[in-house]
Amino acid sequence: MATTTWTPELPSTAHPELARLITNLRGELGKLSIATVNLRLQLHEKSPAGVPGATAPLTGTLFDIVADKILNSLVEDEGNVAALEQLEDPLLQRALQRWHKLPYPVWRGLSDRVAQHATSTGANAINAEGGDVDSGEGNRPKKLAELIREEVDEWIIKNERAIRDDMYRSDTPNSGVKTNAGVVRLSEHMGTVLPTSTLTSTARKITRNDEDGFKILDLKRAPYIYIQPSVSAYAQSFETMTNGILRGMDWSNVFVAGGMALGTLLCASSPDSDSPNPNTPEQWKGSDIDVYIYGLAPEAANEKIRHIYDIICSNTPEVSPAGTSS
Repeated sequence: MATTTWTPELPSTAHPELARLITNLRGELGKLSIATVNLRLQLHEKSPAGVPGATAPLTGTLFDIVADKILNSLVEDEGNVAALEQLEDPLLQRALQRWHKLPYPVWRGLSDRVAQHATSTGANAINAEGGDVDSGEGNRPKKLAELIREEVDEWIIKNERAIRDDMYRSDTPNSGVKTNAGVVRLSEHMGTVLPTSTLTSTARKITRNDEDGFKILDLKRAPYIYIQPSVSAYAQSFETMTNGILRGMDWSNVFVAGGMALGTLLCASSPDSDSPNPNTPEQWKGSDIDVYIYGLAPEAANEKIRHIYDIICSNTPEVSPAGTSS
């Protein structure tokens, strides 16, 4: 009986110690998994430089240094983005390729501005060295508008890595780390993030783009979705869909994620009877409520758990044991 030899392939950026572990523990997946987790913990404790994906110290051309200085001012205060209106688009486009720490709504707004101008002028994309970007189609250079559309997903991945790197660099847990880093705010940012959506008092309608290619899996998918138009509308919907089970809870150091959070977002009231919302609260009746606690020491976290338990009991007296108390 023929045997299969497992030959791992690692990226060039992989830590050398990880390569050694994989070589020595090849075929022993259980031990390899444990060793890999332990290695990552050791690297985090040792120094930020040991974190995979950590950003290198500031070096490079004058343009690189200036771009990083501008980036820091934008991260500290999103209001500084207005100053970039004076930058020429070729310079801004070069900078956007390296500004992975920007809040996504700011980056998206700047990218859309560059893309709109590039579409009207037919401008070519330029790389970090200032040269044309190859389209892969003969000698045709890639258009800037093409590049911006293609690089959104890659930029988001790098943005998430930059946020994690900042967390790893903190001297103590949660020191200097904004817990809302990278968050797209429902009431403030959606107009920038979803510029082609339409907003009413009851919902924001997002129409799907018509993409090329085979669409067999899209045949039963609605051509549009609705989401809640504001934080207040989201909170009201959450209260209704959860039957008020968390009413009165202190939300500090707590958040809800998962299916119920998504269902609450999607179950907005359609303002158009001819375009009903494909998502309804009935579809989410089976969803649980995933509650997460963050930024608390063990004693405070346990106290928070008792608080949540008491809140649930007080809001569900018909199913809670009589006289239940933490």
